[in-house]
Amino acid sequence: MKLKKAILSILNRDGLRYIVDDFEMDGVDRRSVKEMRSALSRSRKIKPDLLLDYLYESQIKEVCELCGLPSKGRRKQIIKQLLRETEKKSKRTKAPQTISKNSGINVKPLKEEDKVSKDDSQRNTKPMRLPDPPAGMFRINKTELV
Repeated sequence: MKLKKAILSILNRDGLRYIVDDFEMDGVDRRSVKEMRSALSRSRKIKPDLLLDYLYESQIKEVCELCGLPSKGRRKQIIKQLLRETEKKSKRTKAPQTISKNSGINVKPLKEEDKVSKDDSQRNTKPMRLPDPPAGMFRINKTELV
């Protein structure tokens, strides 16, 4: 079981509500455990290591059992072990992606006019003038520490 899913399955309504409020997630029905779990699992800014900080030691041990890891030790040790094991699993599952001719992806070669030469890139580096500031305001050209 994935770590984030295991953590969310352990949490009760009050724990989920606390996390949703803490991350200031809008549009989530705080009465529905199912909706809070799905919103937290969809969120990309909420990583498993952030969720582990909201759990007690007994809850972290339950997560270990769900993930098939030994649950012996103190809270910080178990958290390090969980994160290390999930990192190893994610490295094993991520295979390098290669594109072959038979992969179903159509790759078109660049045309001559699409290619950028060094002359074109150097020609277009001329600085652009900013518009004049409104009346009563002035432009700062150089910052100085006084």
